[in-house]
Amino acid sequence: PGPGEAGRAIDQALAALAVKIGMERHCGSVEAVYTSTGQAWAQTGKDLSNVACVIGTGGPIINAAAPEKALAGAVQSPADLNLLKPLHPQLRVDAKYILSAMGSLSRVEPETALHIMLEELRPDA
Repeated sequence: PGPGEAGRAIDQALAALAVKIGMERHCGSVEAVYTSTGQAWAQTGKDLSNVACVIGTGGPIINAAAPEKALAGAVQSPADLNLLKPLHPQLRVDAKYILSAMGSLSRVEPETALHIMLEELRPDA
């Protein structure tokens, strides 16, 4: 028997939290700093705001009832005032676990790897 409705809801919430925490660990941030000439903004870490595509992989995302909800934490939201998360990325799901293989293939056949990824990485919704 499966985990039931409550178990699926917990799995979904854990997947969403893992994505959110993971993105917040890897994206940069900006903060106000005060200098002798007044307030300025200082960036720490990577600015991921222009990232065009976020790809989710792994069982909790692939098997989620709503992968787009699990991946939503990777996208900038009003609550993320000073985080440099992607603003408007496409959300994709690596349902067949091809990313690792495509990384290897891209070293010798980059166009083939790109073609396969565009075909296989399904949109989240």
